[in-house]
Amino acid sequence: MNIGGAVKLSAVNYKVVSNQNYLCGESPVWISRTKTLCWTDIDGKTLHSKNVQSKKILNFKMPGQVSCIAPNIAGGFIAAMDHSIINLDSEYRILSTIKKIENGNPNWRLNDGKVDRSGSFFWVGSIYLPRDKKAAALWRVSSDGTIKKILKNLTTTNGIAWSPDGNTMYLADSWESTIYKFDYSQKTGDISNKRIFFETNETQGRPDGACVDSLGYYWFAGFDGGRILRISPGGELNREIIVPMKRPTMPAFGGHDMNTLFVTSFGNTSNKTSLNDSDPMGGNVISLPLDVKGFEETPFNCNL
Repeated sequence: MNIGGAVKLSAVNYKVVSNQNYLCGESPVWISRTKTLCWTDIDGKTLHSKNVQSKKILNFKMPGQVSCIAPNIAGGFIAAMDHSIINLDSEYRILSTIKKIENGNPNWRLNDGKVDRSGSFFWVGSIYLPRDKKAAALWRVSSDGTIKKILKNLTTTNGIAWSPDGNTMYLADSWESTIYKFDYSQKTGDISNKRIFFETNETQGRPDGACVDSLGYYWFAGFDGGRILRISPGGELNREIIVPMKRPTMPAFGGHDMNTLFVTSFGNTSNKTSLNDSDPMGGNVISLPLDVKGFEETPFNCNL
């Protein structure tokens, strides 16, 4: 089906990576060295990994809500848990706390996070849980462990990603249904020239997690829209893939040839029964074969 030049498809060839119905599956990361997909269940306070060869899923209980993970050059991960930036080893054991962010307000936590193409900066945003005012922010973590607040007056930060050349940064404010783009300096980590990249409608859902393919197209999860959307570098809708979960949370490229799209999803929090009745695959992790390749996430060049 063609919608104003965009192609709308159903994910008929999807495979279920995990059917464990996570409360809030997020932050899928492909590690090619071990052929492993890793992800988090924020509300379940667990981390997970699945080796595609053994097909075994490993589950790790965490002491807090881990909202995002990114590979570290040392072989483990940098992650955001509750209000802190932490270092994890390859088996998700906490090695150190890099920084606890003091915000003077208990009604928030860290949310989406990614490492830039240079590997020099880890970016992480927050979510203001009442969502009744713009009280969330975006921080930049340097490889020496210093942290700086870069943006404020946000509500729900998501969709952090970079263009293939690393010179354009994307950021979504989910609650505002808006994705922004910035000019980005890989040398300094500075952002500039903020402008609107794409705005979603009610059918498409709110923009959640995202990734970028090798052609520079931006893929994001339409939370409450039951779809993954592909946007051209110029901000035009190119493709919509209808997925079997109402609330997908983040896509990520991976697989042997980096042309598989893994998708996490939201299962439930407070109204579990009603959500599961209307969204039986909510919380599942699936994979989709694509005709385009993506990138493996750049490791954070930090040994703190």
